[in-house]
Amino acid sequence: MRRAILAAAVAALSSVARATFGYTSSGSSYTIDTASSNIFTFTVSSASCDITSLYYHGAEYQYSATASHISSGLGSVSFSITTIGDYIKITCTTDTLTHYMVAHNGDSTIYMATYTTAEPSVGELRFIARLNSALLTTSAYPQSYSGDGTAGAVEGSDVYKDSNGYTYSKFYSSVRHIDDQVHWVSTSDSGVHVSMVMPGNAYEGSSGGPFHRDINSDRTSTAGAHNLYFYMVFSRSGIPDKSLDLSFFSSLSITGYVAASSRGTVKGTATGVSSSYQIVLHWYNSDAQYWVYASSSGSFTSPAMKPGTYTMVLYKNELPVASQSVTVTAGGTTTSNIASTNDPTSTTPTWIIGDFDGKPTSFLNADLQERMHPSDVRMSSWDAVTYTVGSSSTSVFPMAQIKAVNNPATIKFTLTSSQTGAATLRIGSTLAFAGGRPQVTVNSWLGPAPSAPVDLDSRGFTRGTYRGNNVIYEVSIPSGTLVSGTNYIYINVISGSSGDTFLSPNFIYDAKQDNYHYHNIEDIQFHHYQQSQYDDHEDFNEYICKFHRNGCGLWSMWWSQLHRCDYMRVWLYLHVLERLLQRALYGPFIGGKPVAGSGNDIPVEDPATGETLCSVISASTDEVSQTITSAKAAFDSGVWSKAPAIHRSKVLSVLARKLEAKIPEFAEIESLQTGRVIREMKAQLGRLPEWLISIKKIAPALAAGNSVIVKPSELAPISVLQFAELAAEAGVPQDVLSILPGGADVGKAIISNHIVRKVDITAGTATGKAIGSIVGSNLASFTAELGGKAPILIFDDADLGAAVNGVAFAAFVASGQTCVSGTRLLVHSGIYDSFRTAFLKKVESITRRMGNPMNTKSTMGPVISSRALERAERMVSQSDRAVVAGGRRMMGTSELDGFDFSEGYFYPPTVVEGVEAQDELFQEEVFGPVVSLTQFKSEDEAIALANDCKYGLGAGIWTSDLSRAHRLSARIEAGLCWVNTHHRNDPSSPWGGMKESGIGRENGLEAYESYSQSKSTIVNIASAESMRATDDWFAEDGSEKRYALAIAVTSPAAGDIFPPTDSITLKWTSVSSDPTAFRAVMVNPSYSYQQELAAQVNTAEGTTTLAPPSGGFPLGKDFQINLMGTSQSGNPSGILAQSGKFVVGYSSSSSSMLSTQAPTTMSNMATNTAAATATATDASESNVNIQPTGVSAAFSSFQISAGLVASVALLHALAF
Repeated sequence: MRRAILAAAVAALSSVARATFGYTSSGSSYTIDTASSNIFTFTVSSASCDITSLYYHGAEYQYSATASHISSGLGSVSFSITTIGDYIKITCTTDTLTHYMVAHNGDSTIYMATYTTAEPSVGELRFIARLNSALLTTSAYPQSYSGDGTAGAVEGSDVYKDSNGYTYSKFYSSVRHIDDQVHWVSTSDSGVHVSMVMPGNAYEGSSGGPFHRDINSDRTSTAGAHNLYFYMVFSRSGIPDKSLDLSFFSSLSITGYVAASSRGTVKGTATGVSSSYQIVLHWYNSDAQYWVYASSSGSFTSPAMKPGTYTMVLYKNELPVASQSVTVTAGGTTTSNIASTNDPTSTTPTWIIGDFDGKPTSFLNADLQERMHPSDVRMSSWDAVTYTVGSSSTSVFPMAQIKAVNNPATIKFTLTSSQTGAATLRIGSTLAFAGGRPQVTVNSWLGPAPSAPVDLDSRGFTRGTYRGNNVIYEVSIPSGTLVSGTNYIYINVISGSSGDTFLSPNFIYDAKQDNYHYHNIEDIQFHHYQQSQYDDHEDFNEYICKFHRNGCGLWSMWWSQLHRCDYMRVWLYLHVLERLLQRALYGPFIGGKPVAGSGNDIPVEDPATGETLCSVISASTDEVSQTITSAKAAFDSGVWSKAPAIHRSKVLSVLARKLEAKIPEFAEIESLQTGRVIREMKAQLGRLPEWLISIKKIAPALAAGNSVIVKPSELAPISVLQFAELAAEAGVPQDVLSILPGGADVGKAIISNHIVRKVDITAGTATGKAIGSIVGSNLASFTAELGGKAPILIFDDADLGAAVNGVAFAAFVASGQTCVSGTRLLVHSGIYDSFRTAFLKKVESITRRMGNPMNTKSTMGPVISSRALERAERMVSQSDRAVVAGGRRMMGTSELDGFDFSEGYFYPPTVVEGVEAQDELFQEEVFGPVVSLTQFKSEDEAIALANDCKYGLGAGIWTSDLSRAHRLSARIEAGLCWVNTHHRNDPSSPWGGMKESGIGRENGLEAYESYSQSKSTIVNIASAESMRATDDWFAEDGSEKRYALAIAVTSPAAGDIFPPTDSITLKWTSVSSDPTAFRAVMVNPSYSYQQELAAQVNTAEGTTTLAPPSGGFPLGKDFQINLMGTSQSGNPSGILAQSGKFVVGYSSSSSSMLSTQAPTTMSNMATNTAAATATATDASESNVNIQPTGVSAAFSSFQISAGLVASVALLHALAF
């Protein structure tokens, strides 16, 4: 924002001999003599632009220990000084601002102006004159003398209390900007005043509006500095007038200064606001702001304004009641009348406490709060109040409600029988702290928890301000709640945060929208509810504002971006917003239903706009512990873990169908909370029932019978929370699936719990290592998909067009925010130039067609957060390689649809050329749309480059030579390797990484089996006589026992090949001379084949011919002959011995070759596993049970099995 901030300085009272106007230099300092009759000189450092001396009327008023300067000082500056007629102009320049100081011949004044082109690196843009408090002892605001706190600090290091209980702080000197034009301090006899004057349009380049406040003055100790804030003016002859003539600036080449002749004005009449209120007009746009009081009749004329289009706001005191647009032209006057349209008191309420005017004026302590701390002895007691409508005075109702001090506030009122229907309660708040907001109980009915204020978080209440961004909370009281006679409303401060006394969550009562974390009540209004219908687009904005408090700004933004869209498209956006914000405040999903949660508030942003979509309250550590205990109880009960597999299958199939029906809605929600373009989300989620239910983390964990706990990503939790509701509707039992939103504390509490037996995460490598160490200490199972830096190898025989398109998809889909994004482009030197040219053309096309992510023609969205944007900017800017495309945050508007990129986290497709293996961009994951270009000359060099990285998740090869593709894919150290494609995956194909890209696999049977444990049960069913004879290992007769009956199969041998129609000769021997009863069974554990081949025999050794069944043995490999013991009933029991594995087929010389059999299916897996792995002695039977591991936890990165499964949610909850 460009700012021109002006100020003028001190004048003297007595007459002294007049000096010569001019300046002198000494080293790096310049001393300017203004030739004032009172002798005024000041000295400026040319190195830093600090004022080091303010000598006036024979005394030094500059504090000796610290200079006067902007903020804490500009540091190094470019300095110039010049004389222009009767003026001396000093210019100090940094990379973000230019600061001017001007002396006028004969004036005891320093005129100042500051122009900025970017957010200054010095912090707050304000001039601080650090003056000698030993001489300047008096101030307009003595309560700002923080150095007088003899009893010490009572809050931080900036609020003090003296021995009398009076409080002091620099914050108690603030005044609303509309009234704040002169700050001053003086000598004790008022003989000299040093003042800061903010004349006319001094605030036009600032921010905050007419009611914003900032520090005016501060005295840190009686012998130290007396600080004057903002821009400095010196004057003598009392307090100077606020009106200063600065027209001479137009002749001094002051950058940013706009002369009166190049400005315009707005005049008109404001109506609908009573003359008993202050009537304020406010104009603002991205470059400037102005304000003025209207007369009692409502007529007004604005200050002289820069040309442009402004939003014009009408205030009733400090409550905005109307707004409209107005255009100002140079040298012109625009007439723009305005009428109040949004006053909450326009309808007559049943009762009202206070007044909706944006100020808590009539409430208890409101008259003192601006100038002292709430703990000051002059304040009335901040007790919880019981207010009786009709008899209590508003002055007994505290202006602020503080969680740890005066919770709750009680309102008692009486209704007639005709007033007991549905009603609406409105609570106006001006300021909030630490997430404080009101939740009401009406008689025994508990109202919903509103969304936490998210835009501002300030100690305003204890620092002397009552105003932030005002909020009106509406509570719809259902019919049947109110009764004829006496009723009670209890207002409680709620918040996921805590604090001591006045720094606990609180809010100030008011009647305007606010996003601070205190609550100040200005008004409480109660009225009967009337259902409204919104049938045309003109009512949309009002509808959205009433629907959700955060919706107004969001809808206004959307409406401005959607003005090119057709009418039905606008309705689509409205539908999405309604669905997404059906609860403005989300919480955990526990016990089969959404709950309020008791942790911290997590704002969920739209990365495309920076707007807050809604808030999510995280789970507390107590809720984590209780949820895990309940999940374990559900697992132990068997309601899901022991349910028949067919039942679990039916429930998950129902869930799949429900999710399938919600795909369009989930696509919209995902696009809003992740920023991914709607085109991507619709394409991906079109396969979601198959993709999510069958393969990813939650589905296999549930399918295996586990209880599952999910911690979703803080950035995108909404779709996971809503998915859990669908799961409950589909029949997933209570406590089997739980969702616990939160930050690292919630994740750690889940994975640290020893009940959790498997953790499955998707996260960064550092996080994965930290989590793995915790999980390992509990000896729980662990699966982790971690970071990636996928190499893409493009060979000179690849189809150039297909390769360019495929590589662009690999690199830039999801804005490069997948763990397998193709980010290291390794290009054969023979096609490097042609590939580079074609690829950069594709990148330019993608960038040119970026726009609103909800536009189906938009190619790529923003990165997911400001942190992700900062990481991409930092890594690219720190590289010394050539950036040949992109490389800077996107600002301005879209060529595609006019979407404003400046508020979102948009970063363009970026290509960096000549990156080498040792570079950070080659080695570290950006997780954004940034790729590197590197050449290679041979296959070996390409493989060496591909593997020269700690990551090994994904890779790609582009070539027309499939022999090369197979050869190289085997050499690349990555768990996934695509050939002539990317981001494709068969749900049955394992997915996971090598090296530091993770542990374990997702997808397919491997994922299912990772959520289960095998268990063997061995039963000896021999007769008691037999057991006594054969199993007494410690018998005294010395005979061989227990293992004496072991036998070995000598033929067929491993690797033998048998034609399917030939007989197999089985030979066996026994170490014992005693015969044993057995049967021969031929099995293939790779698929469902098992056949008994011979009758029971009772010999110690021998040979048996096994004839083929009708049609011959099935073709296949990995066949074995098992010699099975026999039970008392004569049936086969445990395995006594096995042959080597052999092949049924034909040799290479035969006319036909070996054919393969179908793979094992889920339905026969348990049978095959039993046959392959069971062990037993003779006269024993064995089986293998596949059992769920227990409680699983699924996070944005975790999952727990083996009884309880925990999963940490994906960054993008529904990702490729």
